[in-house]
Amino acid sequence: MVGESQSAFIECRCITDNILFTHELFKGYNRKGISPRCVLKVDLRKAYDTLEWTFLERVLLDLGFPYKFTRADLQSIRLLRQTFQKFSEASGLQENAEKSVTYLAAKKLTVIQCWPLVERITQRINCWTVRLLSYAGRVQLIKAAVAKHLWAVAKKKDCLWIKWIHTFYIKHHTLEHMPIPKNAAWVVRKILESMKLIGDVQALQRRLATVDRLLKFGVQIDQQCAFCKLAGETFDHLFFECYVTKEVWSRLLIWLGHCRPIQDWQRELEWISHYSTRKSGQWEIVTCVFGMMVYTIWRDRNKVRFQGGAVNVNNICREITIHIHTRGQEIQHWQGALSTLNRYP
Repeated sequence: MVGESQSAFIECRCITDNILFTHELFKGYNRKGISPRCVLKVDLRKAYDTLEWTFLERVLLDLGFPYKFTRADLQSIRLLRQTFQKFSEASGLQENAEKSVTYLAAKKLTVIQCWPLVERITQRINCWTVRLLSYAGRVQLIKAAVAKHLWAVAKKKDCLWIKWIHTFYIKHHTLEHMPIPKNAAWVVRKILESMKLIGDVQALQRRLATVDRLLKFGVQIDQQCAFCKLAGETFDHLFFECYVTKEVWSRLLIWLGHCRPIQDWQRELEWISHYSTRKSGQWEIVTCVFGMMVYTIWRDRNKVRFQGGAVNVNNICREITIHIHTRGQEIQHWQGALSTLNRYP
C-alpha cells in the first residue's frame, strides 16, 4: 500500500528525502534542447482527515497515466487539471489552491520571480528556534544535518534519492574515493563534499578509528602500522611518528617554503592553528594543504589496510599539488603564492 516515493509520516523515512530527490530531478529543467515537460505540484487539503482507503486501493490498482499527459503543451495541462477535478469529485479530496503550483520547463527563473519564496523562507527562519542559537550553534546544527544525510548515503538507506546517488554518481566507487560529480544538484554536491570535512574534524578531535581505538571496542585487527610496519598503529604514530607520513608532510612543507623539523601531532596542529587566522593567500594554502594531507593519509591508510593497496609518497604529493592548483584557479588572492609553487614536491 505504501509506495517508495512516500517519505513523510512513514517510520524510518524522512520528509527531506523527497526534497533532495526533487533537487536532482529539477536541476536540468532550464537546459536548452530538452523535450517540453512540466511538473504539477498539488497539495491535498486535510488529506488525512478525508482519505478513503478503499478508494485508494482501487486507485493504486488501476492508476496509469496516458502518453498525452507526459507532454507539456497547454492541452495536456488542461487534460491533467480536468482529470484531477474528476479525482476530487470521486474521492472528496480537494486541491489547496494556495499551495498548488504548476512548474513548466521554460527559461531559468529570475531573481524577481524567486523573491517571494525567499521572503517566505526568511520569515519562517526568523520565527524559528534558530534565533536562540549562536552563530557557532547554527553552523554546528547545519553540519549535523549534513552529516546525517552523508551517513544515510554511506549506509545505503532504502530510499529513492540515495538509490539515485548510488546508481548515477557513486556507481562502482566507494564513497570515500569517488569524484565529486559536477552535474549533481548543489545540495547533493555539498553532502558528498562533507566527507572530507568530517574526516578532518575527526582527526582534529583524535577520533579516527586507528587500531588502538578499535582494540578498545573489541575489534581484532593487525596492530602494525599499515605504512611502515615498524610499530603499532596509534593516532600519534600515524601523525607523525611514522617515517612515511613524516616524509609526506616534510616534502609538502619544503614545497610551501617552510624548512622546519616535523614534530608530533599536537605541536604541528598548534603551528598550523597559529598561522591559519592570517588573511593571506600563502597561509590559506598552507592550511588547505594540511587538511588535504590529513585526509589523503587516512584515505590511503584505509586503502592499504582493507583493500590491499600500496602507499606511494610521490603520488600523494602530486595529488595534493594538483588539488591545490585546481582549487586555486577560482581564488584570486591565491594567484601570487601559486605562481611560486610551479613544481611537484
